[in-house]
Amino acid sequence: MIKTVSGCVDCGRPCMGHACPHYEIEVYACDDCESTQRDLYDIEGNLYCSECVLSHLPKVCN
Repeated sequence: MIKTVSGCVDCGRPCMGHACPHYEIEVYACDDCESTQRDLYDIEGNLYCSECVLSHLPKVCN
């Protein structure tokens, strides 16, 4: 999923709200645990982190 979060960098200036490029930024997060790890895997349009990805893949053999 794509989450919108505050990207405030505490620049020391008065907040400019939506005019600031850091006011809201988009980050990618795992659709299961909402982790914002760097490595995410796309399975049928859903994003999964390395811990959750195996639970969404079919097991082929024992």
